[in-house]
Amino acid sequence: MPPRKSYNRLFTMLPSFSLDCIRSQTHFPVGPTHGPEFQYRDAERAIIILRDPRLAVPSYLNYQYGLEHGDDHGIQAPLEVWEEWRDEPGRVVTEVMGWINITKHWARRMNHWLNYDNLYVLMYEDLVGRDTGIRALSSLISFLGYSNKVTDEAIRCAWEEILGEDAKGRGIRRQKEYVPSYSTEQDAWITAELQAFAEWFGQDNAQSSLGEAVRSYV
Repeated sequence: MPPRKSYNRLFTMLPSFSLDCIRSQTHFPVGPTHGPEFQYRDAERAIIILRDPRLAVPSYLNYQYGLEHGDDHGIQAPLEVWEEWRDEPGRVVTEVMGWINITKHWARRMNHWLNYDNLYVLMYEDLVGRDTGIRALSSLISFLGYSNKVTDEAIRCAWEEILGEDAKGRGIRRQKEYVPSYSTEQDAWITAELQAFAEWFGQDNAQSSLGEAVRSYV
């Protein structure tokens, strides 16, 4: 999952952004939660941040490893630690199904609680990409109704401060010593599960931004 600390910094840096809106971050229904799910029932809109699960899984390990070594968002677990953790029995299945289950849960909530017009899907890859990041952030600001309060320059500065090249060591970019990979069997299983999940959305939601995002990871 994307780091809490850097996104909080990103949002609060924008002028007037946090003055009259309530924001609640949750990983429900996966992992520990703070308070009951019902606290989110009255929300009128939702933002879902998605990352390719093939990269979200090792990023989660990096977070756990960092907590044990005093830097929760600044270091990458050594290659041998990643490979041992990845190859634990059931590890890949557990982590990828957690990604699928949380996304499926909020897809259902959009159908029965809100509607897809009130959902913004923010793809992590778009947000951190230099060619797409400022545009993605600007689109998010527009969805929240703050485009008339936040200048393009403020958006650019916020992105550069948190995600730009000069933010190494202070933003969400860890120094990478290797690119995490999976065994042939693991990669094939992940692809098959993502394909099945994409098909789960069905024809009714074929054009939804969430379904499109899932399909892009197949």
